[in-house]
Amino acid sequence: MRYLNATEFAHVIPDDDYCDLVQTAYRHFGTERQVSSHPPIAVIHTGQVASSIMSMKGAALASQGVYGVFFGVRDAHYYFAVCDSTTGNMLGMVEQSASICKRTGASSVVAASLLARPDAKVAAVVGSGKIATEVVRQLPRRFALDSIHVASRTLQSARGLVDRLQPEIACTLQAHGTVGEAVAEADIVVTITTASAPFIREGMLKPGSFLCSLGGVHEVEFGVLKEIDRLVVDDIGYALWRGDFASWIARGDISQTELQKRINADIGQVALGQAPGRRAGERSMAVIQGLALCDLVIAKEALERAQRAGIGTQISSAMQMRKP
Repeated sequence: MRYLNATEFAHVIPDDDYCDLVQTAYRHFGTERQVSSHPPIAVIHTGQVASSIMSMKGAALASQGVYGVFFGVRDAHYYFAVCDSTTGNMLGMVEQSASICKRTGASSVVAASLLARPDAKVAAVVGSGKIATEVVRQLPRRFALDSIHVASRTLQSARGLVDRLQPEIACTLQAHGTVGEAVAEADIVVTITTASAPFIREGMLKPGSFLCSLGGVHEVEFGVLKEIDRLVVDDIGYALWRGDFASWIARGDISQTELQKRINADIGQVALGQAPGRRAGERSMAVIQGLALCDLVIAKEALERAQRAGIGTQISSAMQMRKP
């Protein structure tokens, strides 16, 4: 098996490749359907500090003969192990702490490419953390934007992101003091925060706009749903566990059954053309929180590229058990 640390991983998977790899994963999802572990995620508290939480989730790609397991501790290190589906042997492992932010950012941009107007000129990103940073970096790779508007908990943090990224982004970045100001003219809106209360409200989204909710908290008021013409999700099991869907159900705004009936398609169906993407004039919303299948596709590609280039650490391993 081969092990790639974060530096080696970044060497074989440059930032420009993430959107294409995520789109490949979405197409696999549309074709193979049963790709995620059940339940979609396992969470274990690993210490006395509330933030010490180990997360683990898996994915399988039958057509490629592999499965994988994502695991790690929040705000620390994350890893992804790729294994042979028949023998269970581990083929390799990658250190994924930086990649997960890039993958999540790219996931929102690929969703936008499928559901937003292709001639979008203005985008808004609500959030200023690591994933929001990657969203801002990835958006111009798929859209010829004039500007990206940024809002965060404070104007200072929004300005911080703008100041850091403007030298590397061709379009204009603009910081705003309120979410309403940031999203008012946006064709694409991406939210990725740790907010304690929803901030996308009825009447904020312009006609024909696309909203992507990435966060694992309540970001979008339930009333916004009646303004949405097309509702799409990546992993419904995960979305029912945390984020806007889970919050709406927990508050009694809608039942799980009613919400699932309201969903028009999943992102795999849209990527394959099995369900319509954007329709002119429609407001669309996608809850995209990160398929483990995306991690599997990216990690598998990284290990294959590393093998060809002779990068990484080769570790000898033998089967511990044999089939009877």
